Amino acid sequence: MFAFRKILFFVLFTTPLWAAPTTRILSPVKYRTIAVGDSVLLRGEVTGTTRQGSWQIQKLGSETAPVTLQGNEPERYRFEEQGLYQMTFSVTANGETAPRTIENSRLIAVTVNDLNFEPYLEYSGDTHFVVANGTTLNFEAQADDFENSFPEDYPGNFVTVFWLVNGTLAGTGENFSLPLEITDDAFSRGSYPVTLEVFAADSENKASDDRYRIDIYVYNDERPPEPGFNGTDPDETLFLAQGTRYEINPTLRFAGNTTWLRRWRAVHLQSGRVLLDSDTNQPPPLDLDEPGVVSLEFDVENADGTRAAAAPHRVWLYTYDPNADITVKITEPSTDALRFEAGGAINITDETGIRMKAFIYDPNLFQPTDPAQTFEQIGIATRWSFLRPDGGTLLLDGVENNATWIFEIIGTWHLTMSAYNSLGITSSQPDTMSIEVAEAGSLNDAEPNNSRAQATETQFGSFAGLSLSDSDPVDWFAFDLDRGGENLLVNMDLRRAQGDVEIAVYQGDRQVHRERLPGGKFHPFSFVSADPGRYFLEAVLVDPAKHKAGLAFGLAVSASIPRLSFPKVREDDATTTDISLVNPTNGDARVSLEARNPNGEILQVISLDLPAKGRLRRGVTDLFPAADKRDIEWVRVLSDRAITGSFTLRGQDGQSESAEPAQSGLLHELVMPHVARDTSVWYTEVGLVNNSAEYISPSLNTPASAFELDVDRPYRSETVNFNSLFNNRIPEGNEWGMFREENNLPALAGVELFGFQDATQTAALNLASPRAKNPNFVYTRNDLVFPHVAADTAQFWTGIAYVNTGTETAQLNLKAYNGAGQLLGQQSATAAPGDKVVGLAHELFDSLDARAQIGWIKLETTGSIQGYELFGSNRTDRRRLAGLAAVAGGAKKVHFPDVISSAARWTGLAVVNLAENNSATLTYAAYDDSGALIAEVTQSLAPLAKQVTLVSALFGAERAQRIAWIQLDADQPLASFQLSGDFAGHNMSGMTAQ
Repeated sequence: MFAFRKILFFVLFTTPLWAAPTTRILSPVKYRTIAVGDSVLLRGEVTGTTRQGSWQIQKLGSETAPVTLQGNEPERYRFEEQGLYQMTFSVTANGETAPRTIENSRLIAVTVNDLNFEPYLEYSGDTHFVVANGTTLNFEAQADDFENSFPEDYPGNFVTVFWLVNGTLAGTGENFSLPLEITDDAFSRGSYPVTLEVFAADSENKASDDRYRIDIYVYNDERPPEPGFNGTDPDETLFLAQGTRYEINPTLRFAGNTTWLRRWRAVHLQSGRVLLDSDTNQPPPLDLDEPGVVSLEFDVENADGTRAAAAPHRVWLYTYDPNADITVKITEPSTDALRFEAGGAINITDETGIRMKAFIYDPNLFQPTDPAQTFEQIGIATRWSFLRPDGGTLLLDGVENNATWIFEIIGTWHLTMSAYNSLGITSSQPDTMSIEVAEAGSLNDAEPNNSRAQATETQFGSFAGLSLSDSDPVDWFAFDLDRGGENLLVNMDLRRAQGDVEIAVYQGDRQVHRERLPGGKFHPFSFVSADPGRYFLEAVLVDPAKHKAGLAFGLAVSASIPRLSFPKVREDDATTTDISLVNPTNGDARVSLEARNPNGEILQVISLDLPAKGRLRRGVTDLFPAADKRDIEWVRVLSDRAITGSFTLRGQDGQSESAEPAQSGLLHELVMPHVARDTSVWYTEVGLVNNSAEYISPSLNTPASAFELDVDRPYRSETVNFNSLFNNRIPEGNEWGMFREENNLPALAGVELFGFQDATQTAALNLASPRAKNPNFVYTRNDLVFPHVAADTAQFWTGIAYVNTGTETAQLNLKAYNGAGQLLGQQSATAAPGDKVVGLAHELFDSLDARAQIGWIKLETTGSIQGYELFGSNRTDRRRLAGLAAVAGGAKKVHFPDVISSAARWTGLAVVNLAENNSATLTYAAYDDSGALIAEVTQSLAPLAKQVTLVSALFGAERAQRIAWIQLDADQPLASFQLSGDFAGHNMSGMTAQ
């Protein structure tokens, strides 16, 4: 079974601990398995000295010298090679070095996703010992590897078993002998703890998934007492129904003739309520009347504290409500009915075609609020059940990786999605969907569909057998979106096509997108927060004379409840992050928030209810108390309703601030419109996220450079600092760029941050795409609106920038309007492919000077243009800087998701009426955190006019202090944004209304 056996003898010597400083590792909190290329946050704590500690990282079984890092918090360390690594955090002061312990040593298994199987390790002995000093314990573990079954294919393969004592490598091999010789002065309260850990790795350094910890307590003169109750094991988790009266039957082994002082303590972890605090021999029973987890501990010691139990006996009482239902919702596609052609497929994680995603909310799921809480958590699984037209059933339970259902039987299928947990509770109200499967190519039977009036009626679904030809170069399709606020998803599959197709999407009579699509690729579109109504898609064959044999394509149309992402979170000594979530719907929303680190690992999940029209605003540290705040890189939000939100990055000193809306759609490409070249003054960075379960191929391309990115694995994130990327010398041609998934999978979300190097102020811009459209926006060619130019040019400057991301020269016409809607001037211009233009607002117009009272600017074009604006203070202290993405079209309904009005802070709203001939009726509805309507205000805004007002002026100072968010409805298209800042003039942030 095992390539070699080796017996090692290890003698454990101890030295007095009182003279040496001590260290412990705060992060990582436990053994970790990560992938090659992933990183680990390092944080350590030193006591007994003011000196900083140092880290050593050593690959076990390697002769390579360890890596040394200085400081208690050297930030993240990235592992580039597979192997089993030991990291130790230590310090030396006054000639004394902190001894290695289980507290200051960690093991990290670094693996690569390949065909090499992890080795197998089994230890079947006891994991808890109490032994006399001088005892020798012998241990045996069995190790093997799948590859050992094929020695002819894997010659020389072997598995090494590693034994570590108090964090120190003590031996290798399946057998291990541990003599326990402890010096007299090392005992505390009568015993000395020893921790033995056993791990394994194969000859290619791939570590086993199995690992074991063995706790040993050595006593010197008399065996310590062993408290217990109800026959439970130490650290055991008991699952008990709410309403249970838990009777406690204490036991105390090896009590001898000593009189022992007893201590009972029970704490409800979620509420903090103390249920039991007693020193009696027989404590009263616990009435478990509140769902949650209760920590119950029993400890004993003698009167003078010189002897005690080796460790308190702790048990977790996981209290659940057996009547609490599990909420389930199919969030994608968010429809009651789908249509397929025979051979069509649904995927559970694959980001192509029709995807199947679900939301699960289990009120009996309780997460730790502290890393020391090691209770067992309940398991939750999804159950997908398909009832076929012939009466057969396809059932898939607990699917986590990609799975595909192919619909081959013609007729009506019925899908039921439910969930169940390890407590035996199954959701009582599953979500259902009907799926109509027609013959392959049946959608083409609707020909002719060469005009809007002839459009083929298309339910949400997937159709592969479509074609265009020189005799049929145009096809029209029609479908309906029933619920507003959700994301409309359109996928054009041209992977088998040899030519180009031009598509246009319409909401009713209004065109919301037009683009020429090259063959050979998959083309996804995300229309976020779409209005309900009827939609049309027009597909036109380009150069039909070249396609006598026709051009085949596929079409998939669906909708989804948004999965929000906050792609950049920062919690450190300089910056903190606040998150706001708004439920603009008329029903309560169930919400789940995930804190993730750069590797994509979930650090903590919290679930909550967000009332109809309500808002949650909270700091990230408060939201996720069990996660190391410095390890949180981004946050993902799931819900059973279409919620929205925003995030704010604030300086801990109150001197800087930036804000952006949450991102609700995933894209295959993201435009990064700005890189500041003067790195002596500015920094530029992008927080990028792969918010999908897919392995992707991401890249960054600027006009002058190309880079591979580290967000290839599911849910991984990366912060790209452009000053570091170019060694603080950004060459010409790198002033903007495009993040892209090379296979066109919609998986990316990102935000750009830039500001002054001295951190006096920052600004933020969500990364957008020409294919991220909002049908609620009125589309006029590819026009952009820059909705704010500061009127007080003595105090503020306004910078405008735009870039041509297309492949053809764009013709532009820029128009400057004042606040009353009067045209001040216009300027014609051209932008070659890749060109970027940056300048102060008035500099874009030959006929205007710096004193021109420009209110807003419109950029008219049929090209592919992305733009943004910056505005800031002219003060020498460089206070107040904000950024806004240019608005593509105009919205008739928007949300201002984070309103703060107080004696110290203000929130301002700015609205532009984009209608050229009609006044707009504006209705502002203000809500508090609970969703209560505080007030409504109706106003009129002239054509092309701009209104800027403080919330306190709009609603009155007293009411404004209770306002959490505002919804604006209008009868004309608007470009809107909000600004926030403090009255002292230290900071300012801006974001486009959503």
